[in-house]
Amino acid sequence: MKHLVVIWLMYTLSEFLFAQTSKYSTNEITRYFEQIKEATERHASLWDKNLYTPILLVDPDTRETFANVQDGEGELIKKDGLFIGKLPKLIPPSNTDITWNGIHWAMLTLPLPTGKYDRTDLTIHELFHRAQQSLGFMIRRGDKAIISVDEGTVYPKIVLTDNWGVLTVEEGGALLRSDWRWVIVSEPLEITDDKIIGEGWVIELNENYKIEENAEGNYILVKIGK
Repeated sequence: MKHLVVIWLMYTLSEFLFAQTSKYSTNEITRYFEQIKEATERHASLWDKNLYTPILLVDPDTRETFANVQDGEGELIKKDGLFIGKLPKLIPPSNTDITWNGIHWAMLTLPLPTGKYDRTDLTIHELFHRAQQSLGFMIRRGDKAIISVDEGTVYPKIVLTDNWGVLTVEEGGALLRSDWRWVIVSEPLEITDDKIIGEGWVIELNENYKIEENAEGNYILVKIGK
């Protein structure tokens, strides 16, 4: 079955009390931040930007919080090269991006996945969500997204904007990879110079982009002249 694959290069911290018997090792969290920094630097050319930015790690039960940078109000306390505190009860811990104390954060819940690849993939996904506007992406996501941990996220409805144009999915869904390098929809039914139409979706192409069939029998968008 053919598909179209679109590729492009995811209150204050109060009541501070240091838990003397934290179940998390500051050495392990420091190594985690180092691994993420290394991974984002290695792949910075994909987005022409290093995605390593402020990160909050939060235990949803104890609300214990670890960060890689100081918050804007100094609520986090520096220890062992990390910034540690407790997340206030009014902020729900989740894997998302938030703005708190003057800093735009990528927030992830603890414990993190045990595998290095899975940890890195999840973190870069959230860092990408945090950075999407600065990277020039515009996205409106439909309700009730279906998550696939292996491939990415299936959105029943979605609008994506990038250099190649605008993809609007109204029915049938689209699979968006966790690092946002590609999105997959069903096979095109109608192709013109400036528009590609499929079942429940349409792409309005910008100039200098066209659709081609690759060796695997899938359709991809390519820049003319490259």
